[in-house]
Amino acid sequence: LRNNVCSAEQVMALTHRKMFLDDIREAMRLQLRQEDRIECEAASGLSWEAALAFAVQNSSRVSVLLLDGRIVGLFGLAAVPGDPYCAAPWMLAGDELFSGPGLRVLFSRGSRDVVENMLAEYKRLENYISRKNKIAIRWLDWLGFEFDEIPVTLVDPKVEFLRFWRTKEHVQKGGPPCVG
Repeated sequence: LRNNVCSAEQVMALTHRKMFLDDIREAMRLQLRQEDRIECEAASGLSWEAALAFAVQNSSRVSVLLLDGRIVGLFGLAAVPGDPYCAAPWMLAGDELFSGPGLRVLFSRGSRDVVENMLAEYKRLENYISRKNKIAIRWLDWLGFEFDEIPVTLVDPKVEFLRFWRTKEHVQKGGPPCVG
């Protein structure tokens, strides 16, 4: 996930790397997307900050997304207890990550490699997403994930979620990224 977009005004570098302990303070100051904030709280019953701390502590790998050296998102992979072949991918992003079409394209392109690397470690990736998180649903669909048709509730009965999954054997969908 190292790409550059050039314009007359600026050069942007979007990268990712392993999260370090020193990153926690900056990550907690992230201006999280409203959709991600609601989703965290509805799925866990915790504040988004507490949900993030739980996710970081329970993930086998956690990475930060950096835009010109600043944290604009985080993602990770948590093993599913009792199933050594399945893991739950997760991601939280700030509004800045989706602030322009150039960044959305860079992010989408780079994320395909990240998903392939996750599938090299686990045979199945699976998690839940709020039905209202349309940007993320389009992105996951573009990455080749499948979705259950029937929504479920997790902790907050007012927020419906869809289970999404992808396996190693799944053929990736083509076409341009549809995030945004």
